[in-house]
Amino acid sequence: MPLYIMCMRPNSFDTKLFANRDEEYSKIKGKIGMFLDNRDEERRKLMIYGERGVGKSILIRKIIKDISEERDLISIMIDGDEARNPEDLLRDICKNLAGELHDFYTKNQNKNDVIDKEIAFLDYISYAKTLKDTDVITIVERLEGNIESSIGILNILTLRSKIGAVDGKDHTTSHEIEQSIDSKFIIKLLENVTKKIHDFADILIYIDNLDQLEDKDSIDGFVTEIIKLKKPIIVTSMRREVADRNIGRDFKEVQYIEPMTSDGLMLVLKKRLEIGCPKKDELLRTQLLDIAEILKDCTGNPLSFLTWLHYLIVDADLDSSGIVNNLRGFTKAHYSTFDEPTIERIAKHFISAGSEFLPKEKIISELGIENDLLDMLDDFGVIIPENRYNPHSYKISSDFMFYRLDS
Repeated sequence: MPLYIMCMRPNSFDTKLFANRDEEYSKIKGKIGMFLDNRDEERRKLMIYGERGVGKSILIRKIIKDISEERDLISIMIDGDEARNPEDLLRDICKNLAGELHDFYTKNQNKNDVIDKEIAFLDYISYAKTLKDTDVITIVERLEGNIESSIGILNILTLRSKIGAVDGKDHTTSHEIEQSIDSKFIIKLLENVTKKIHDFADILIYIDNLDQLEDKDSIDGFVTEIIKLKKPIIVTSMRREVADRNIGRDFKEVQYIEPMTSDGLMLVLKKRLEIGCPKKDELLRTQLLDIAEILKDCTGNPLSFLTWLHYLIVDADLDSSGIVNNLRGFTKAHYSTFDEPTIERIAKHFISAGSEFLPKEKIISELGIENDLLDMLDDFGVIIPENRYNPHSYKISSDFMFYRLDS
């Protein structure tokens, strides 16, 4: 009988649910600590990569939360899953940085009118598409003479106002000049702000799920642009298939997150049951732990493991004798574009192959599928390319590794 509870919360980033990544936690926290200790180092950039659902996001968020409590640090987190392109990410950085600077100056009780206006301008840049020269000149006139109190925005606006006021022309007319607020402008603005803030505080920018930008071809270009910010610590996380050598070369440190051990998965489950699970006792009277003991040996992916358990709890039955049959319903529900027998056949083919990745040509010939179907399987995450930019070989998604119980 299904139980309508959310204890598994497979997509939760709540750092209270962090479990069983002590070794990676220590390594990554140590690297960020090294960056903080070497403030003159300009390549304080760290890339984290691993397969989807392996636990990158909750690990890094836990580390940043703990470091922020231990050291004086302005930290911001943005998510590539919520952005279409690099410009969206840069605007998100502006918005989040404006909020963090407001809190920082309020906490330290050294905010003033200049800083207030500059923070408001930084927030404005997060959504504005154009900037009128008359607006720039007005802002500069209000702030002029307060350069020592500036957080770096006044410098770039002063330069812009001088460019706009060419030959003393009156730009209050209908022919005033408008500048497009694009990635180039935002990067220059962030360069100025982060350089100024660096004089008295460290900034850490965490870009989660960088691989989830809608425009995948723009990821490499975004990394090239964001690296231009010399002063802040920059941490990114992305899936393994996107983290090729061209991207990794721009980072001083690169850390791979391994799949989790079977014992580690059980610790993750235990943490989910201990924190915020009102029906824990009721769950423990079911066959949940017996089922988990069986499923833990099918994958090293916490997201897939928890998603299976969540489905069995909420939408099926906790019956240890019918795991595969019940999880066939999971395939139908979550991958409804395809019929379940097709996915099962493909999954079992990969599982029995004895190799994690199979060449594209071999998949097509041995399974008797067309190129179009293979592309659809890739688009919907049924199969995962070894390299997103050069997809010649694929693996089956960890979501379907439960079929090995029936192989």
